[in-house]
Amino acid sequence: MRTPREFSNAGITVRVLCRCGHEKAIDPLDFAFTHGDDFDLAGSTVALSAELRCEACGNRPVVSFSEADSDFVAERPSRRMRMAS
Repeated sequence: MRTPREFSNAGITVRVLCRCGHEKAIDPLDFAFTHGDDFDLAGSTVALSAELRCEACGNRPVVSFSEADSDFVAERPSRRMRMAS
């Protein structure tokens, strides 16, 4: 699975995660629109992280993938530690 269409057909969503805690799910087909149908989405996570900016704080986010219907939750490690105390 490499292209945006293959990710979409498999039900995989692109997740953009920032250190500030902001998270956004992006349809893989959005990348086909902006980068072309043959775009190597799987091999471009570092390049996408450098290109994208967090909508909340403007920092560079991390790009990851998850199933569209999973209950994906991203937390900063410091928040988990405080909650566990």
